[in-house]
Amino acid sequence: MHWGNVILATIGILAIMIFFRTQPEYVWNTSTATLETGWVFQASLVTAQFIFNNIYPIGLVIAVYVSSPWKEPIYKNWLLMLAIILNFVSSVPMSFLIPQLSSLFTFADMSMSSMGYVFMISAVATIATMIYSELINCMKLYVV
Repeated sequence: MHWGNVILATIGILAIMIFFRTQPEYVWNTSTATLETGWVFQASLVTAQFIFNNIYPIGLVIAVYVSSPWKEPIYKNWLLMLAIILNFVSSVPMSFLIPQLSSLFTFADMSMSSMGYVFMISAVATIATMIYSELINCMKLYVV
């Protein structure tokens, strides 16, 4: 279960990197992070990875929570459900605030079409994780 989720997340991040590096708005990161600076300077992939890392954990939490050994319907834990909804609802507006957050997180601006593709890749990776979790549960490939 764990390694499948890691592989699916890695594939999602790689797909975003491959897609976004072919876009004309991609900004190469020519800086190097050092102990003195402590931070990587502005690069386009930071923005794309931020979007992915906001969306993917939502599906991962659901996939893990409804699988063995917990096997609880997500609606029974209203606090977890509230956290998932708030995370999902905040992900979209957060993406629109990227220009305002650029100085804080070194985000680079992205066009709405590129942002849409990054959201779509993130959604596919999230859905793949949930399907993978269900397959593991149906085939009982876990150790009880």
